[in-house]
Amino acid sequence: MITYCTIEDVKDISRVTHKKLGLDKTTEADKLDEILTKWIYEASALINDYTNNPLTESELEAEGTKYYVYKNVSSRIVANMCALASAYKSHSVVKVNDWTIKTVPSEIFPVTMKQELGNYKSEITESSLGFGVLAVTGRRGITDEDRNTIG
Repeated sequence: MITYCTIEDVKDISRVTHKKLGLDKTTEADKLDEILTKWIYEASALINDYTNNPLTESELEAEGTKYYVYKNVSSRIVANMCALASAYKSHSVVKVNDWTIKTVPSEIFPVTMKQELGNYKSEITESSLGFGVLAVTGRRGITDEDRNTIG
């Protein structure tokens, strides 16, 4: 599967670090890159599933508009995953006389990003598949006498 962004793209946009995800840099040096790689695959799969129009090798090499839109959206999806993971590891702090608690939104692939991909969305229509007809009919052989006993 083609991935639409790189670890460096995600780090540039999110400024994610080992510390923000609760990782120890000395003992888990490669763990951050492993997590980001996994999330990049997931973000690319979300885009593929939503658009039903994945990037091809030739589109990737040409670096056209579609490539940059997919790259930007996938980087932001992973950045949202980073922000959410960081928020989940943190504890809410309540200030005296301030009972407002705000959290990071849990939507990693919001409607605004989906709208950006709208021009590349491929939809399958059922017009070529035909349609079926359903007819609801009563029981055959029902007489007035039967109807009176039924209801």
